Amino acid sequence: MMVDLVAKRTLWVKIADACGVPGGKAVMLFGDDGEQLPNVVAVEYSIKSVDQIPTITVTFMVDGNKVRFE
Repeated sequence: MMVDLVAKRTLWVKIADACGVPGGKAVMLFGDDGEQLPNVVAVEYSIKSVDQIPTITVTFMVDGNKVRFE
């Protein structure tokens, strides 16, 4: 299944319990269709001060199938 991120109008972010890390949290990304984005290998949430807008950096595994350059 190929996900066309250009066609996505909205990306949803969900904070969930981290699997395998007691008490930990995970940031999960979903497209308009409600499906989790494929091949996400890392998500980093960052906020440097209370008045700064948080940022999320996502790392994808580019496998040439589910995620690829065109």
